Amino acid sequence: MSDSQQMYRMLFSALWEHIPRCIFGDIRRLMTLAWAVIGLCFTKTANFNHWGEVVISNAKYAASHQRRFQRWLHNCYVIPATFYPPLLQAALADWKPGKRAYVALDTSVLPNGYVLIRTALIYRGRALPVAWRVFKHNSASVSYADWHGSQGPKNTFTLFRKGEAAK
Repeated sequence: MSDSQQMYRMLFSALWEHIPRCIFGDIRRLMTLAWAVIGLCFTKTANFNHWGEVVISNAKYAASHQRRFQRWLHNCYVIPATFYPPLLQAALADWKPGKRAYVALDTSVLPNGYVLIRTALIYRGRALPVAWRVFKHNSASVSYADWHGSQGPKNTFTLFRKGEAAK
């Protein structure tokens, strides 16, 4: 069994366990998500052509893999905001009540004068993105007014009540 196929089985079973059926609907959407994550991890690029190199399927042409990922990304039934909360809840399942939470603010400059601003929960040495927004801005230095107006802090802090993990 290839590395990508083994990783697919493990990732798919984890996604199947934590994402409710009402969110993904058709099982093929979950399968494509798993292959997209594996393609991203193995190739370290967001290029669909490269992802096809690690996908195990009956497709004969690389363009078939590319079209599959394109259709998935443009599918009106795939709403990323609904996939993420159950996965975040699963990641935080072992959070001890009363344990201190650290929240980080991060900005990244994107092409064409855009900036990504996100707040993340620091957990087990990793940053788990909780809220993010992309807007037109010329530098990574974001003023408090821009940051506060991004709804990032509101979305981050309303997810957690004192002594509780996200529900």
